[in-house]
Amino acid sequence: MVHRGFEPHHSHHNNLNTMTKYFNTITQISVGQEKDNPVYGECIRIKLEDECGGMFLVFEQDAEDGKPHQVRIDIDEWENIQDAVHMLLNQKLVK
Repeated sequence: MVHRGFEPHHSHHNNLNTMTKYFNTITQISVGQEKDNPVYGECIRIKLEDECGGMFLVFEQDAEDGKPHQVRIDIDEWENIQDAVHMLLNQKLVK
């Protein structure tokens, strides 16, 4: 059998003429040191969430009490936030 690349998996339900297509989407990325658990603890988890009013980026990290602390950013604000971060990091004081 020759593999010809990715082909979507099809699921058959009651009606054999109806096929449901599935897809994979990354909704969370963990950033941390090698010793960090990617699901909880010291690492920073960056999530993509939809709250029916639009998409949000959620930055989450567990505090010392074990409770997650979050910063929620509307996806429409992200470009301006990136510009502000670059402005901060490119200051003479930082370099």
